[in-house]
Amino acid sequence: MVDVSGVVDAEAGSRLRMYSVADLRPHPRNVKKHPERQLRLLADEIKRDGFNAPIAVWRDTFVIAGEGRLEAAKLAGLTEIPGIDCNHLDEAGARRFMLADNRLGELAEYDADALRAELNSLSEFDDMDLDAIGFGLDDLDAILPPLEPEPAPPAPPAPKREASPKAPSPKPPADKTEPTDPASTEPETPPAQSGVAAAAEVTAPTETQPEPAKPAVSAQICSPGETWRIGEGLELTLEAFASPAELYAADMMIRKGLEIFDLKSRRKSDGASVSKVLEDRNTHQPHAAGEGASAEN
Repeated sequence: MVDVSGVVDAEAGSRLRMYSVADLRPHPRNVKKHPERQLRLLADEIKRDGFNAPIAVWRDTFVIAGEGRLEAAKLAGLTEIPGIDCNHLDEAGARRFMLADNRLGELAEYDADALRAELNSLSEFDDMDLDAIGFGLDDLDAILPPLEPEPAPPAPPAPKREASPKAPSPKPPADKTEPTDPASTEPETPPAQSGVAAAAEVTAPTETQPEPAKPAVSAQICSPGETWRIGEGLELTLEAFASPAELYAADMMIRKGLEIFDLKSRRKSDGASVSKVLEDRNTHQPHAAGEGASAEN
């Protein structure tokens, strides 16, 4: 049982007082819903660290702020919890405050860099379970920006094509009505091209544009049928018929664990590290069993 009686100072004359859990119920106009996972995590937090955030109570009965904490207190087995007396509010004020309490907190945003640094710092504590305070891998994917792939190297410029020598245009035929000189009836031949130009016309190869270089794609870490150890206490096993989407999700779990929590992973079958597996797969060399056991953790 969590002792919360010490948070209320009855002699101070404040609006903070103890309420019986059995006498409280959510306000019928409350529009916020609390999923089972959130209530379970709240109840565990109350058992671990105590009831540290009083609820707001109107007309000694209706909870207008903290309905989730009330339901979590029931799960934690509490019979009394601290609350703020809000009887000074009329009905319009109580409903306005209830909506504002739910909505205004949602307008805040996480500083991704500060959050990443704080999670890395907290992971150094032996008894710190980040999932217990709501920061599972799915939650981190929704909060933190995705990993940016490395840009592909630019394609080399295409070589310039040299223009082939242009043949002279044929002379148009003479008008039949004009008198012709007998000497002019001999067929005209185009002027002979120089040896260099003629050789260029005959031997100049037809050049084609080279295909653009394909962007580099990072090698996949996991393969179907493999088991990976993530950190010290988590194993990830892929079925032999794992889909590409499942392999991608496993890769992201390993990359996120390494980047955010410094959870270095190894392939269970041979102890190969992520860097060793990526090196072998980038060079299309199968990794021999038993290698990599002394590589980076």
